[in-house]
Amino acid sequence: MFAALICATFFAALVLAALPPLPLLPEAAAWARPDWPLLVIVYWALAAPQRVGVMTAWIAGVALDVLHGGVLGEYGAYYALAAYFAHRGYQRLPMRGMLMQSAFVLAASVAIAVLHFAVQWASGTAIWSSWRVGAPVLTALMWPLVDVSLRWACRRMGLE
Repeated sequence: MFAALICATFFAALVLAALPPLPLLPEAAAWARPDWPLLVIVYWALAAPQRVGVMTAWIAGVALDVLHGGVLGEYGAYYALAAYFAHRGYQRLPMRGMLMQSAFVLAASVAIAVLHFAVQWASGTAIWSSWRVGAPVLTALMWPLVDVSLRWACRRMGLE
């Protein structure tokens, strides 16, 4: 039952990440999107560190690379790194409160955005836009909603 919930949340995060941006503001919508897989990885790395680890995060990242048609393993490496740091602080971070957890998610998301831009720059495909800062900020702002929602789902299923 627990594994089914974890798989369902990863599947939902990958579907949300693969959806095309809204056509209202094409430039803004392309960059100002939360990193749903990162949010799910951080949640499960903190809530169930014995079940979701670096390898699970890497697999989710490779799945996202396949969905986006990007460099294979790029997001896998980013998410594995984020899961590693979430595992390092899984005993302390949940006790620090929602603001500190959001700060951790913001730091992880900024690190991923910077690394992704560096890889794009090195390959000559980088396009800078001021909207690039929107995704990490929006990801950190979405953390409380994801945390509360997944915690509610765990309690509802009797898994906590």
